[in-house]
Amino acid sequence: MFLFLYIGKENELHRTQPSLTRIYIIRGLFGNRIQNFTSDALTYIQPFLKCLDTNTLYDNIYPRGTTSYEQVVERREAELIIRIASNLQHMKDALTIIEQMKDIDFLNCNQEFVSQAEKMIQLNYNSSINTSTDCITSSTNTQWTLMITLETSIEANIDKDIVDHLLSRLVKRNILKKETFLQSDNRNKYESYMKYLPSDQLEEQQLINELNKYKISLKEYQEIYQTSNVCPPATIITA
Repeated sequence: MFLFLYIGKENELHRTQPSLTRIYIIRGLFGNRIQNFTSDALTYIQPFLKCLDTNTLYDNIYPRGTTSYEQVVERREAELIIRIASNLQHMKDALTIIEQMKDIDFLNCNQEFVSQAEKMIQLNYNSSINTSTDCITSSTNTQWTLMITLETSIEANIDKDIVDHLLSRLVKRNILKKETFLQSDNRNKYESYMKYLPSDQLEEQQLINELNKYKISLKEYQEIYQTSNVCPPATIITA
Protein backbone atom coordinates (compact mmCIF):
# COMPACT_ATOMS: atom_id res chain seq x y z
CA MET A 1 0.00 0.00 0.00
CA PHE A 2 1.21 3.51 -0.80
CA LEU A 3 0.73 6.70 1.18
CA PHE A 4 -0.53 9.72 -0.76
CA LEU A 5 -0.09 13.42 -0.10
CA TYR A 6 -2.53 14.89 -2.61
CA ILE A 7 -2.24 18.37 -4.09
CA GLY A 8 -4.78 19.06 -6.81
CA LYS A 9 -8.47 19.07 -7.66
CA GLU A 10 -10.85 17.06 -5.51
CA ASN A 11 -12.56 15.42 -8.51
CA GLU A 12 -9.18 13.92 -9.55
CA LEU A 13 -8.61 12.30 -6.16
CA HIS A 14 -8.66 8.51 -5.64
CA ARG A 15 -10.55 8.58 -2.37
CA THR A 16 -9.84 4.93 -1.48
CA GLN A 17 -6.15 5.73 -0.85
CA PRO A 18 -4.80 6.35 2.68
CA SER A 19 -3.96 9.90 3.76
CA LEU A 20 -1.45 11.51 6.09
CA THR A 21 -4.31 12.32 8.46
CA ARG A 22 -5.00 8.61 8.94
CA ILE A 23 -1.32 7.89 9.54
CA TYR A 24 -1.16 10.51 12.31
CA ILE A 25 -4.41 9.34 13.90
CA ILE A 26 -3.26 5.71 14.04
CA ARG A 27 0.17 6.76 15.29
CA GLY A 28 -1.59 8.54 18.14
CA LEU A 29 -3.73 5.47 18.87
CA PHE A 30 -0.59 3.34 19.21
CA GLY A 31 0.49 5.63 22.04
CA ASN A 32 3.93 5.59 23.67
CA ARG A 33 5.71 2.33 22.95
CA ILE A 34 9.22 1.01 23.28
CA GLN A 35 10.84 0.15 19.95
CA ASN A 36 13.38 -2.67 19.65
CA PHE A 37 15.22 -4.11 16.66
CA THR A 38 14.51 -7.68 15.59
CA SER A 39 17.56 -9.94 15.91
CA ASP A 40 18.49 -9.76 12.20
CA ALA A 41 17.90 -5.98 12.13
CA LEU A 42 20.15 -5.56 15.18
CA THR A 43 22.90 -7.58 13.46
CA TYR A 44 22.64 -5.24 10.47
CA ILE A 45 22.56 -2.01 12.49
CA GLN A 46 25.17 -2.94 15.11
CA PRO A 47 28.23 -1.80 13.07
CA PHE A 48 26.67 1.64 12.66
CA LEU A 49 25.94 1.84 16.38
CA LYS A 50 29.57 0.96 17.10
CA CYS A 51 30.69 3.83 14.87
CA LEU A 52 28.38 6.15 16.78
CA ASP A 53 29.88 5.05 20.10
CA THR A 54 33.51 5.28 18.94
CA ASN A 55 33.09 8.36 16.72
CA THR A 56 34.63 6.52 13.74
CA LEU A 57 33.55 5.90 10.16
CA TYR A 58 31.88 2.68 9.03
CA ASP A 59 34.25 0.48 7.01
CA ASN A 60 32.29 0.74 3.76
CA ILE A 61 31.81 4.50 3.95
CA TYR A 62 34.44 6.85 2.59
CA PRO A 63 34.57 10.32 4.14
CA ARG A 64 33.40 13.14 1.92
CA GLY A 65 33.68 15.98 4.41
CA THR A 66 36.49 18.42 3.84
CA THR A 67 36.47 19.96 7.31
CA SER A 68 36.62 18.33 10.73
CA TYR A 69 33.07 19.55 11.43
CA GLU A 70 31.70 17.89 8.28
CA GLN A 71 33.51 14.64 9.09
CA VAL A 72 31.98 14.58 12.56
CA VAL A 73 28.54 15.04 10.99
CA GLU A 74 29.18 12.06 8.73
CA ARG A 75 30.26 9.90 11.66
CA ARG A 76 27.04 10.75 13.49
CA GLU A 77 24.91 9.39 10.65
CA ALA A 78 24.21 6.22 12.66
CA GLU A 79 21.98 8.28 14.94
CA LEU A 80 19.99 9.43 11.91
CA ILE A 81 19.61 5.86 10.65
CA ILE A 82 17.99 4.86 13.95
CA ARG A 83 15.60 7.82 13.90
CA ILE A 84 14.62 7.24 10.27
CA ALA A 85 14.10 3.52 10.92
CA SER A 86 11.88 4.33 13.90
CA ASN A 87 9.69 6.72 11.91
CA LEU A 88 9.50 4.36 8.91
CA GLN A 89 8.40 1.48 11.12
CA HIS A 90 5.67 3.59 12.72
CA MET A 91 4.40 4.47 9.24
CA LYS A 92 4.52 0.84 8.09
CA ASP A 93 2.64 -0.32 11.18
CA ALA A 94 -0.02 2.33 10.56
CA LEU A 95 -0.36 1.25 6.92
CA THR A 96 -0.66 -2.38 8.04
CA ILE A 97 -3.68 -1.35 10.10
CA ILE A 98 -5.21 0.61 7.20
CA GLU A 99 -4.78 -2.32 4.79
CA GLN A 100 -7.13 -4.38 6.96
CA MET A 101 -9.82 -1.74 7.11
CA LYS A 102 -12.81 -1.41 4.78
CA ASP A 103 -14.46 1.56 3.09
CA ILE A 104 -11.53 3.99 3.28
CA ASP A 105 -12.48 7.54 2.31
CA PHE A 106 -9.53 9.92 1.83
CA LEU A 107 -11.61 12.93 2.90
CA ASN A 108 -13.45 11.40 5.86
CA CYS A 109 -11.82 10.36 9.17
CA ASN A 110 -14.79 9.79 11.46
CA GLN A 111 -15.33 7.98 14.75
CA GLU A 112 -16.03 4.72 12.91
CA PHE A 113 -12.53 4.87 11.41
CA VAL A 114 -11.01 5.47 14.87
CA SER A 115 -12.98 2.58 16.38
CA GLN A 116 -11.89 0.21 13.60
CA ALA A 117 -8.27 1.27 14.00
CA GLU A 118 -8.37 0.70 17.79
CA LYS A 119 -9.71 -2.83 17.27
CA MET A 120 -7.03 -3.62 14.65
CA ILE A 121 -4.26 -2.38 16.95
CA GLN A 122 -5.62 -4.49 19.81
CA LEU A 123 -5.80 -7.57 17.58
CA ASN A 124 -2.47 -7.23 15.77
CA TYR A 125 -0.15 -5.45 18.21
CA ASN A 126 -1.46 -5.81 21.77
CA SER A 127 -0.87 -9.56 22.04
CA SER A 128 2.04 -11.91 22.67
CA ILE A 129 2.41 -12.66 18.96
CA ASN A 130 2.14 -10.03 16.23
CA THR A 131 0.22 -12.01 13.60
CA SER A 132 0.59 -9.37 10.88
CA THR A 133 4.38 -9.33 10.77
CA ASP A 134 5.42 -12.49 12.70
CA CYS A 135 7.37 -10.31 15.14
CA ILE A 136 7.29 -10.95 18.86
CA THR A 137 5.76 -8.18 20.97
CA SER A 138 5.83 -7.90 24.72
CA SER A 139 4.28 -5.89 27.52
CA THR A 140 5.85 -4.62 30.73
CA ASN A 141 3.44 -2.73 32.99
CA THR A 142 1.17 -2.19 29.92
CA GLN A 143 4.14 -0.69 27.99
CA TRP A 144 3.94 -2.50 24.66
CA THR A 145 6.98 -3.00 22.43
CA LEU A 146 7.09 -2.53 18.65
CA MET A 147 9.78 -4.21 16.57
CA ILE A 148 11.87 -2.50 13.87
CA THR A 149 12.47 -5.05 11.11
CA LEU A 150 15.55 -5.73 9.00
CA GLU A 151 13.77 -4.44 5.88
CA THR A 152 13.01 -1.13 7.57
CA SER A 153 16.59 -0.80 8.87
CA ILE A 154 17.98 -1.29 5.36
CA GLU A 155 15.51 1.22 3.92
CA ALA A 156 16.55 3.77 6.56
CA ASN A 157 20.20 3.53 5.49
CA ILE A 158 19.72 5.77 2.47
CA ASP A 159 22.46 5.57 -0.17
CA LYS A 160 24.16 8.97 -0.29
CA ASP A 161 24.81 8.61 -4.03
CA ILE A 162 21.07 8.23 -4.65
CA VAL A 163 20.35 11.34 -2.58
CA ASP A 164 23.03 13.28 -4.47
CA HIS A 165 21.56 12.11 -7.77
CA LEU A 166 18.05 13.23 -6.84
CA LEU A 167 19.28 16.61 -5.57
CA SER A 168 21.32 17.09 -8.75
CA ARG A 169 18.19 16.49 -10.82
CA LEU A 170 16.40 19.24 -8.92
CA VAL A 171 19.35 21.57 -9.51
CA LYS A 172 19.30 20.84 -13.26
CA ARG A 173 15.57 21.55 -13.31
CA ASN A 174 16.14 24.91 -11.59
CA ILE A 175 14.11 23.99 -8.52
CA LEU A 176 17.15 24.08 -6.22
CA LYS A 177 20.46 25.92 -6.28
CA LYS A 178 23.71 24.42 -5.00
CA GLU A 179 26.39 26.67 -3.51
CA THR A 180 28.10 27.43 -0.19
CA PHE A 181 25.01 29.10 1.25
CA LEU A 182 25.70 28.30 4.91
CA GLN A 183 28.42 29.75 7.12
CA SER A 184 29.17 28.76 10.72
CA ASP A 185 30.05 31.08 13.58
CA ASN A 186 33.75 30.50 12.91
CA ARG A 187 33.26 31.49 9.24
CA ASN A 188 33.52 27.99 7.75
CA LYS A 189 31.35 27.69 4.65
CA TYR A 190 29.41 24.55 3.76
CA GLU A 191 28.13 23.26 0.46
CA SER A 192 24.35 23.30 0.63
CA TYR A 193 21.13 23.40 -1.35
CA MET A 194 18.52 26.13 -1.28
CA LYS A 195 15.15 26.89 -2.78
CA TYR A 196 15.30 30.20 -4.54
CA LEU A 197 13.07 32.88 -5.94
CA PRO A 198 13.62 33.79 -9.62
CA SER A 199 15.68 36.91 -10.30
CA ASP A 200 14.27 37.65 -13.77
CA GLN A 201 11.26 36.88 -15.94
CA LEU A 202 12.91 33.98 -17.77
CA GLU A 203 13.84 32.19 -14.53
CA GLU A 204 10.36 32.81 -13.20
CA GLN A 205 8.73 31.20 -16.24
CA GLN A 206 11.08 28.21 -16.03
CA LEU A 207 10.18 27.71 -12.39
CA ILE A 208 6.45 28.06 -13.11
CA ASN A 209 6.72 25.37 -15.78
CA GLU A 210 8.36 22.97 -13.32
CA LEU A 211 5.90 23.73 -10.52
CA ASN A 212 2.97 23.14 -12.87
CA LYS A 213 4.04 19.48 -13.08
CA TYR A 214 3.19 19.20 -9.38
CA LYS A 215 0.13 21.47 -9.58
CA ILE A 216 1.77 24.08 -7.36
CA SER A 217 1.39 27.77 -8.15
CA LEU A 218 4.23 30.25 -7.91
CA LYS A 219 2.38 32.01 -5.07
CA GLU A 220 2.18 28.77 -3.06
CA TYR A 221 5.88 28.17 -3.71
CA GLN A 222 6.73 31.66 -2.46
CA GLU A 223 4.73 31.07 0.73
CA ILE A 224 6.53 27.75 1.32
CA TYR A 225 9.84 29.49 0.72
CA GLN A 226 9.12 32.10 3.37
CA THR A 227 7.99 29.61 6.03
CA SER A 228 10.87 27.14 5.43
CA ASN A 229 13.68 29.70 5.35
CA VAL A 230 15.28 28.49 8.59
CA CYS A 231 19.03 27.97 9.12
CA PRO A 232 20.55 25.07 11.06
CA PRO A 233 21.75 26.00 14.57
CA ALA A 234 24.91 28.15 14.76
CA THR A 235 24.85 29.01 11.03
CA ILE A 236 23.84 31.92 8.85
CA ILE A 237 22.88 32.22 5.19
CA THR A 238 25.60 33.84 3.10
CA ALA A 239 23.48 34.55 0.02
